[in-house]
Amino acid sequence: MKKLAVIVPCYNEEAVIGESYRRTKAVLERLPNPTEIIYINDGSEDGTRDLLNQIAANDPDVRVIHFSRNFGHQPAVTAGINHCDADLAVIIDADMQDPPELIPDLLALHAKENANVVYCVRKSREGESFFKLFTSKMRRWTARGRNCHRGIPPAPSPACPSSAARCCLAFFSSS
Repeated sequence: MKKLAVIVPCYNEEAVIGESYRRTKAVLERLPNPTEIIYINDGSEDGTRDLLNQIAANDPDVRVIHFSRNFGHQPAVTAGINHCDADLAVIIDADMQDPPELIPDLLALHAKENANVVYCVRKSREGESFFKLFTSKMRRWTARGRNCHRGIPPAPSPACPSSAARCCLAFFSSS
């Protein structure tokens, strides 16, 4: 059975980290896989550090990496991946924008498609400002143009989630 690591970058998540841990742990306990949770505290200035230390002290399947300052989301993800000794990794945000309850579906899709990479695209972006929606669409649009000449299929979008998702899974599938 493959070991699963859930990598969770955190920045000032004091208000949600307890609930995030509870929900993630509940999902992982139902899986047949051995699991671990790796939290990366990206220089939080609130009580996130103390809460993560407390969680790790009470759960041997939790590891915490503390950054000395805020380095950003991607360096936090990279640190989690670099300290991961599992066969599979799921990266989710601590604020539960990525519901941990989707982890079994991701694992099922990974097994069904024999994919190296499985990722989700949010279907709706309720409550976000016009600026946030616009910059998100522009980033996706420029990424499509930049990757087309390299033979990389476009990232799924709300306009075409199913066909693009299949295309990306086929591209990343091991042969």
